[in-house]
Amino acid sequence: MMFNQHAGMGADWLVLTLILFAALLVAAVTLLINRPAADRRRTGPEQVLADRFAHGDIDAEEYQSKLRELRDQRP
Repeated sequence: MMFNQHAGMGADWLVLTLILFAALLVAAVTLLINRPAADRRRTGPEQVLADRFAHGDIDAEEYQSKLRELRDQRP
């Protein structure tokens, strides 16, 4: 009869392990779905130019001039 008293402990650890695994799985999927926007952002030449303008590397006149050049080069 002593055997039956300890049989439940293994099942308790199994349930706890499965719950922990499920929580980690949910966290991993959530992190993959909610990646920062910088990871999903397109990095074409217009975006690079916009980033340089936003950081103050170029002024508005130079931004507009270069943007026109980029758009004129499109087929």
